[in-house]
Amino acid sequence: MGKLVHLIMSMINHSAEVDVVFKELLIKGIISSVQQSELKVLLSVIMKNPEISRFFDPEYSVRNEPEILTAGGIYIGLTASL
Repeated sequence: MGKLVHLIMSMINHSAEVDVVFKELLIKGIISSVQQSELKVLLSVIMKNPEISRFFDPEYSVRNEPEILTAGGIYIGLTASL
């Protein structure tokens, strides 16, 4: 279940997108309707946590996992110089 939570959280940019993400995962067959019900309860708790919910405020621009490791082994992250 942890991998599904991670996947869902990585797909959400703003709290209003939660239902859309669940619908997409259900349509693609990634989750079942039973999993959807269980995960929605869990995500509701997660998104109500003030320390987490502030990162999904539409006021902010979300960058999900922007770090990149190239085929040559070079790490490109948020702190990398160009």
